[in-house]
Amino acid sequence: MITCLTSGFTAAYTEKLVFKAAESLWVRNMQLASWSIFLLTFGAYFSDGTKVMEKGFFVGWNVLVCVVVALQALGGVIVATVAKYADNVSKGFSSAVSLICTCVISGFLFDWKPSPEFVLGAGLVCLAICLYAQRKPSPTTSPYMPVSQEEPNGNVQPQQIPGAEEDPEQPVKEATP
Repeated sequence: MITCLTSGFTAAYTEKLVFKAAESLWVRNMQLASWSIFLLTFGAYFSDGTKVMEKGFFVGWNVLVCVVVALQALGGVIVATVAKYADNVSKGFSSAVSLICTCVISGFLFDWKPSPEFVLGAGLVCLAICLYAQRKPSPTTSPYMPVSQEEPNGNVQPQQIPGAEEDPEQPVKEATP
C-alpha cells in the first residue's frame, strides 16, 4: 500500500515538474542521471573497489549484460517520451498492459498457467483502458435526456444544458402545449 501511494505521489510530482519547469525534460533527465552516476560509482567503489581498480570497470560484462543495459536505457527514453507527450494515467495503463503481455508471453514460453485472480485483474485493466479511451462528451452536449420544465402560466421551456452557449442570432422557439 505504501509503495502504491509513494508511486502515485512521485508520478504526480514528476508531472508537475515536467509541465511547470523552465527546463526541458531532457535537461531534467540529465540532472537525475548525474546523481545516479555519482551514487552508483560510490556504491561500486565500496562493494568492488579493489576488483574494479585491478581489472577495470567492465570486468565480467558480456553481450547479455550489454543488451540488458541497452534495454534499460531505451526504457528510460520511452518513459521520458511518455511523460512528455501523455499523462500519468496513460503511463500507468501502459505499464499494466506491458505486465499482461509479459505474462501472456511467459505462458507460451514457460507453460505458465494464470491464476483466477490474474485473469480477473487483467480483465479489469482491459475494461479500465476501454472506459478511459472512450470519447468524452463535449461541454455543449449532455449525456442525459433533456427535460422540459413547465412554467406556472402553462408555457413549456426547454432545459438549458450547463455550459452550452445560446446563439443570439437564432430566434427562441416557443413550445406548444
